[in-house]
Amino acid sequence: MVVSRKVHGRGRRQRVVLGIALASLVGCGGSSLPGPEYAAPAPVKPGEATEVPYPPPPARVEFIPKLPRSDAVWVDGEWTWTGRRWAWTYGRWVVPPALSTYAPWRTARTKDGALLFVPGTWYDAKGAPIAGPAPLATATARERDAVSSPAEAEKAAPSQVPAPFPAPSSESN
Repeated sequence: MVVSRKVHGRGRRQRVVLGIALASLVGCGGSSLPGPEYAAPAPVKPGEATEVPYPPPPARVEFIPKLPRSDAVWVDGEWTWTGRRWAWTYGRWVVPPALSTYAPWRTARTKDGALLFVPGTWYDAKGAPIAGPAPLATATARERDAVSSPAEAEKAAPSQVPAPFPAPSSESN
């Protein structure tokens, strides 16, 4: 009797754990929004990154507008470095340039520990940076201070409505 209880208890625990794992996968299994074709991750190249003193705050919760056109894709909102502090750039619906890929923003550390920020960038079919598409519709978010930890508010720059992103200059390479 004791053996069967343990086996039954273990089976029930396994089913509960499996159910939680499956629910997590379904809930976090990706976006139902159409997204751009993503560029393969690549090492940070000299000149494409900006050294920043601290990492960006957590992402803001955004309210996503309806799909404006059937060929539009969603680009998530992102933090951008203003030179003194982080500013939120709203997510947006865009029509991607033909044969383009998108690399979302990222941070990286150098061997000496410096923090580098690389903004989101669009690339052509040959892998060269190109100007980003104009937004068709943008998300909205509540204007609030970013929260770094439960008790620590961080002053952020005002949120920005995205504009077409210029192609990165090739002078820094």
